[in-house]
Amino acid sequence: MPRDELVRHAGEFFGWRRMGRDMRSFLDSHIDELHRRGRLREADGHMTAVG
Repeated sequence: MPRDELVRHAGEFFGWRRMGRDMRSFLDSHIDELHRRGRLREADGHMTAVG
């Protein structure tokens, strides 16, 4: 799914109805960490879970 959609779904998972800049930054940093650890793959603007 596109990164923006992943962020939106993650926010919904945590029960966040509104996504402020701080929350977006929080989720983006965690997505980046999962990508660095090889748990997410990004290709053609889409994020895919690995393993």
